Amino acid sequence: MLSPRLQLRILTVALLGLALVPGCSADKSDSGAPRLLGLWNQELAADNGLSLTANPATVVIDPADPAVPTDPDHGNERYSETELLVLARAEDGAPQPDLDLTFTASAGVLASAGATVSTDTAGRAADKLRLYASDPGSIQVSVSDGTRITTIVVTKVVAEPPVAHAGPDQTVECMGDSSAQVHLDGSGSIDPNSDIALYEWYEHFGTTQEVLLDKGHTADVVLSLGPHVITLRVTDATGKSSTDEVAVNVVDTRPPVVTVSVTPSALWPANHKLVHVEARVRVQECRSYTVSLESIQSDEPDDGLGDGDTAGDTQGAELGSADHNFELRAERSGGGKGRTYTVTYRVVDAGGMETVAKARVFVRHDPGQH
Repeated sequence: MLSPRLQLRILTVALLGLALVPGCSADKSDSGAPRLLGLWNQELAADNGLSLTANPATVVIDPADPAVPTDPDHGNERYSETELLVLARAEDGAPQPDLDLTFTASAGVLASAGATVSTDTAGRAADKLRLYASDPGSIQVSVSDGTRITTIVVTKVVAEPPVAHAGPDQTVECMGDSSAQVHLDGSGSIDPNSDIALYEWYEHFGTTQEVLLDKGHTADVVLSLGPHVITLRVTDATGKSSTDEVAVNVVDTRPPVVTVSVTPSALWPANHKLVHVEARVRVQECRSYTVSLESIQSDEPDDGLGDGDTAGDTQGAELGSADHNFELRAERSGGGKGRTYTVTYRVVDAGGMETVAKARVFVRHDPGQH
């Protein structure tokens, strides 16, 4: 029989376990001794002299692994086992040999099959618990000497492969450098055991051109213009994996973005001389394109502006080509506000979309004009 002091310690641990640990509960064995579940069982085990452990405490069963044994007496169901070990000590801490113990389990099959197991000279006794894939996820395992009882929880996990989900197919607009940044999201992937350990994003998966683009449940990758098939592979903590594909099409549906600048953009003095002008055409476009100088127009007549006027105000310009260098005459009407030359370029991409852009060169009427 337990001393009153030890009985009080056991009861105190039981009450603390119920008060402080959500989900823990207490019940009684057939002998009427208190029994705790979960973490507090370990503390109780140390106090009542029966220390029970399971190795492993989490049993993993892989039904798809042909190396995992099956039990013909249990519908050929696959199973795995855990070793149960008890260390029995008296109140003074000394090992208790030749003590008859009984193991029980809320599920699975015990090797002892309910028969008593005696401790050895070191106070130890062992049993084995076989668990099947159909057993519940948490199994209560107890050991008792008829007076004391200790209960622990063994966890059973069925190793099922995760399910990869690479997200919906995407169409992404090219950003002007023959590529686009694409956001990939695999957070919809699931795992029956909630233990996905690795997310990997591949292009050309399973081929000699296979490329690992990034890792993580989300990824931002740069893809070139055109169609792509991206594969997400997810792997769980047991090494099982699955894949899913997402089609990404990087498209160019916008005309080229074009800006034109000229140097110089203002001519002075207005001395009727030709001035070399250089145009710079900046193009943002995903595909190949052509640039052509469409026209150079003045808002004043080429001739007939009065004394000193000279014809041929635009020279050296090859219209219809990608000409960026030409000469403009520093000339304006004496009675006007100044002359404006308008330089026009046309850019056409490989898909036939085009953009017209212009720049202006001013001939000031006087030095202070802006």
